[in-house]
Amino acid sequence: MQQLTTLKLAGICALFLLYGSFRAAAQTVYAEYWDGQVFIKIADKATVTLPVFEAGVSDARQYPLLSEMIDKYKIQRIFRPFEKLKTPMFNRTYALHFSDAAAVDALLRDLSALNWVEYAEKVPYERLCLVPNDPFITNNTQWHISKVDAFDAWDLATGSANVVVAIVDDGVRLTHEDLAANIWTNTGEIAGNGLDDDGNGYVDDVNGWDGGNNDNNPNPPSGASNFYFSHGTHCAGIAAAVTNNAKGGGAISHNVKVMACKGARDSDASLSGIWTAFTYAMNNYPEVISCSWGGGGYAQTYQNIVNEARNRGILVIAAAGNDNTNSVFYPAGYNNVISVASSNQSDQKSSFSNYGSWIDITAPGSSIRSTVATSNTSYEYYDGTSMACPNVASLAGLIFSYNPSFGPAEVENCILTGAENINSQNPGYVGLLGAGRMNAFNSLQCANPSGCLVPGGLGTSQLTATSVTLSWNIMPNALSYNIRYRETGATTWVNSNGITANSLALSGLTPCTQYEYQVQSVCSSEQSSFSSVRTFGTPPAGLLNYCTAKGNNVAYEWIAGVALNTIANNSGANGGYADFRCIGTVLQQGNSYNITLTPGFAGQTYTEYWRIWIDLNQNGTFDDPSERLYSSTQASANVVNASITVPATALTGPTTMRVVMKWVASSDNTLPNACGTFAYGEVEDYAVNIT
Repeated sequence: MQQLTTLKLAGICALFLLYGSFRAAAQTVYAEYWDGQVFIKIADKATVTLPVFEAGVSDARQYPLLSEMIDKYKIQRIFRPFEKLKTPMFNRTYALHFSDAAAVDALLRDLSALNWVEYAEKVPYERLCLVPNDPFITNNTQWHISKVDAFDAWDLATGSANVVVAIVDDGVRLTHEDLAANIWTNTGEIAGNGLDDDGNGYVDDVNGWDGGNNDNNPNPPSGASNFYFSHGTHCAGIAAAVTNNAKGGGAISHNVKVMACKGARDSDASLSGIWTAFTYAMNNYPEVISCSWGGGGYAQTYQNIVNEARNRGILVIAAAGNDNTNSVFYPAGYNNVISVASSNQSDQKSSFSNYGSWIDITAPGSSIRSTVATSNTSYEYYDGTSMACPNVASLAGLIFSYNPSFGPAEVENCILTGAENINSQNPGYVGLLGAGRMNAFNSLQCANPSGCLVPGGLGTSQLTATSVTLSWNIMPNALSYNIRYRETGATTWVNSNGITANSLALSGLTPCTQYEYQVQSVCSSEQSSFSSVRTFGTPPAGLLNYCTAKGNNVAYEWIAGVALNTIANNSGANGGYADFRCIGTVLQQGNSYNITLTPGFAGQTYTEYWRIWIDLNQNGTFDDPSERLYSSTQASANVVNASITVPATALTGPTTMRVVMKWVASSDNTLPNACGTFAYGEVEDYAVNIT
């Protein structure tokens, strides 16, 4: 790993010289698609399930459906990149990474010919949408605030802390003086305990997630400067800078919250985890997701993800791109996304901005001053549709604050209908800049709340195996609320009507179960529609809490699979720790069982050391020496096939098994313990019932 760290630093230095154009390493086969990557979607009626595959670790002969292609195209990895969305569609969506990149078209033809494949497609390559400006500009005004009539809009409403805008980008400096007070906090998570307290699939995600490095730190790396790893911080300031605090600048949203969702890899600044960051945001239900990045490649898989975001009540807004072309740029060009072009102080199309009939709206994006990640007091001027996009996201946050009954369709309508006509300033682009240039005051007038409003701000707290508290915002004109919930996939709702508070405690739930719920306002003479569906999952019951154990970095290796008796769990990187105790098996006293442990690697393989503990005396610790049931004889990059024996003296009943995989080599030869953190690797807990 020491050699690898040196290479990573060299990559950062090299990329710094190129970052002005915000492109990472060029793709060699198709410029708009990642080399050596494809998606496949298994048809809904097919009964096929693909196990995780890691070249050099897994045996291709165990994959009869694809074994020939694995050899032919040098497939390195097969996995489900979006399984945390927990929907049937994304449980059937796989990514294949292969080293014979030039053969991508032949691979797609072969995959598409399989009768159980619904579609096979290339994976689009994304880049940030920034045109860096002169760092010595001395104009200290935020011209765009007055240009979009925000001061008049603020006479109608200012932002609500209940509204969240997710910035999916290269990171957000959480401690910046003009952002810190508006950073979103996941109240269901306890910081630093190494557990997924809220059951959302992410460990210790207190302020967001880093999809590029698969960890819970969405800050930029320490080497960030005004134009290096500051893009997301700049967008965050445009969307939701702390307003009216006598520091820095302001935002149209006037103090909504920012959810930091980092998708750039620290080692090379590539947006390799941008859609992982996007789906993290989806799983935490912000009102708005802002995307100041993209590319020219289309993927049905990403359209499916965006559709799911809209189904969850989330408004997605994206930059139109900076190539001064009418070519469609994605994700801005997907359905259910507001595509944003850029304008200057004279309401003319910015020279760099894309345009076309596919554009929805135009917003200020030239010479925009905002926060950057160099320090807690740093600011800079940027140009780009990257800046126009969070301006529209900021307005969306203000509209959601003003009328919390609105869903994404209503907010989008008010953004578009409130726009100012700028045809006269752009005679060569009539009909190619969307509805016009955004106007905050006009859009808020469109959103004037009246009548019986749909509840917003839905959330959960105090989640246990059998209970949860649901909450929502107090709605104007509402006398009471109706709540309905059910297990996900069930056809019948359980109803609780006439609730006069804005929360409801549920009990009698089933452990390890996904639920969905909706809330409806009841007014004096009418009822609102039900809110968009929100979901939560209950944790396992009857199991103790254990010490924290976690790998600090899973960017390079992780636990990809554990198979024991009836457990056959394939997973990707889970931030260093995953609680899979909703997955379990029955083990008998005195019996021996085969166990298979599969490591996963991002590329290069590393030598891993495995250990397994079971809390045999059920005292909440793994302290008894007899509780360590397996320890590797040596570190290896291969799949481990071993055996464990349950002592005849083990207590009967439910308990916890802990699996630890740690990178061990000459520069770090310490063996893993049941508790504590370590540099590289991962920890997973499972339920076992001893009989």
